[in-house]
Amino acid sequence: MAPLISKVNAPAALSAEIIFGLLASIGLWASASGFKQKKSFGRAPAVLANLIALGVSYYMITGKLLIVGIPLAILAAITLISSALGYRE
Repeated sequence: MAPLISKVNAPAALSAEIIFGLLASIGLWASASGFKQKKSFGRAPAVLANLIALGVSYYMITGKLLIVGIPLAILAAITLISSALGYRE
């Protein structure tokens, strides 16, 4: 909540983070559209995003943030397997 209500000290960094978030959301939307149309171009971004999520969950678990890390790991693993194996073209 602090980033939303505190004073901005580095507006360039905040702008870059917002732009990165927007570009990432567009990429994930394109990936989801590929899955919906049963095309293979959605597969690689989904696999990559879930591999990143598994890495993030690993660091959360090792940092003793188990309540977030374990569900994220489970969700990322299920989605990774689904995106890698769960469709035919």
